[in-house]
Amino acid sequence: MSEYLKCDIEAWDYHQLLDQISENLNGRKIVLRWKAPEFEKCLFEQLGMKAFFYVTRDKRRLNESDSFDDSEIFGKSDQYALVIGEDLRWNQADNDRYLQGGIEKTEMCFG
Repeated sequence: MSEYLKCDIEAWDYHQLLDQISENLNGRKIVLRWKAPEFEKCLFEQLGMKAFFYVTRDKRRLNESDSFDDSEIFGKSDQYALVIGEDLRWNQADNDRYLQGGIEKTEMCFG
């Protein structure tokens, strides 16, 4: 089953989320579901890490060299930790798609 790290949007604190992500990485690389400059700045400052790449379902964004269809991470939970920023709405359809794609652990934060 997926693991969700939830944050209260009113008490949003990147540092708390990064602590939780760090504890659950287990050597995996961070993949973001699209770009989040403020979060990425904190990610680098606190953990010294950058997003390995970005995933999206928006075909218009796939022309960027660091962006791939989200199916690229399917079945690779041992390699990648998927992080979905609070600015992207979580929904059950996304959750189902990731589970069907073999994403066993996802680190998500949503309001």
